[in-house]
Amino acid sequence: MSRKGNKPVVTVEDKQAFLKSIRLVAVRLVSAECKVEHERYFALLDDREKSSVSISSEYQLRDLTKKTFIVEGSFRWTATNAKNETGLSLGCVYQARFHADDALAHQKLAKEFAHSEMRLILWPYFRQFAFETSARMSIPPITVPLTTELEAT
Repeated sequence: MSRKGNKPVVTVEDKQAFLKSIRLVAVRLVSAECKVEHERYFALLDDREKSSVSISSEYQLRDLTKKTFIVEGSFRWTATNAKNETGLSLGCVYQARFHADDALAHQKLAKEFAHSEMRLILWPYFRQFAFETSARMSIPPITVPLTTELEAT
């Protein structure tokens, strides 16, 4: 890592070395919640033109030590009607633990990794959560898109 004045400058080589050193150790579900209003939800399915679905995700760097860091992903899928009444809501939080060379010294890179790469790792867990949880709620299973394109901005 080079310096520009008093501030460290991350070089391309530093970033590449850090990314190569990252090893996924564990993924865990931290919390989950779901709620369905069956009559309202089935009415939403019958009148899809007046209903809306929103999907959101947020990724944050949590714990950072010399050799490890944890990234948390929060996810939500909500279906509402024209009156903005919720028919179905699913939410969950996953954490991923990583080992990395000198993670503490590369806090900026770890944070950048959390905000850019984590969707590739945690999004499939959210998709599986939504599908399996909705299937157990006596409603047609929800298929979350393969990408985060439909997320509310």
